Amino acid sequence: MKNFIQEAQGYVACHETAVSKYLSFAGTMILYLAIMIFLSFFEVGVVNVHHVDFSTLMTLALLVYYFMQNWKLAIPLIAVFLFLLWIASLFASAGPNSFSLWSFIIILAIGLGLVYASHLIMHKKPEIKSQACRMLVVPMIMIAELYFLFGWMSGMKDKIYKTEKKG
Repeated sequence: MKNFIQEAQGYVACHETAVSKYLSFAGTMILYLAIMIFLSFFEVGVVNVHHVDFSTLMTLALLVYYFMQNWKLAIPLIAVFLFLLWIASLFASAGPNSFSLWSFIIILAIGLGLVYASHLIMHKKPEIKSQACRMLVVPMIMIAELYFLFGWMSGMKDKIYKTEKKG
């Protein structure tokens, strides 16, 4: 698997306009919400002792991955993913009933539509294999872009946008 800088460079090359970038950010986070809703239907644990749903396990695994990539970008993602987990738990709290299943399908369709629209704007066909891997780092890229707006982590911005001064 590529490191964060390489994935971010590929992302920036694929999403050159701000509209495309923001559609992709929104679509990916909505896809994460849909996946969390679906995974919240499944639980593992000991009866009457403790149980945990698969969306929580997925979130923990993602946060560990993000901390291994770049801890400065991972810290704000804790709040983002806790918020998404909370929303997913609201949809899935009663179990897989018709409302939560339809909510999952509609939210999934909206997320896929936004991601696809971000590629249509750039007149590029989405590559499914690289998109799946890149979807892992899009939340980190989103936080990095926020940092760049505030003038933080300019060294990383130079590496991602390849504006290093040689000489």
